[in-house]
Amino acid sequence: MKIQLSTINLLIILSLVGCTEYPAYSVGQAWHDNLCENIADSEERKRCISDAEKPYEDYKRQTDEATGK
Repeated sequence: MKIQLSTINLLIILSLVGCTEYPAYSVGQAWHDNLCENIADSEERKRCISDAEKPYEDYKRQTDEATGK
C-alpha cells in the first residue's frame, strides 16, 4: 500500500512540474532514493542509492544508446 501511495504521489508531482525529461528524472531520482532507505540489507541499500544518484547526463546517454538515438 505504501508503494502504491508513493507511485500516486510521484504521478501527481510529475503532472504538476510538467513532463520535461530533467524535472521528471529529478523527481523520480528523489523517489527512488526514498525507496532505497527502506531496504534492510546494507549492501543492497548502497547499490540502490548509488543507482538513484546517477547523474541525469549518464542516464540520458544510457537511454539514448539503448534506444539507438
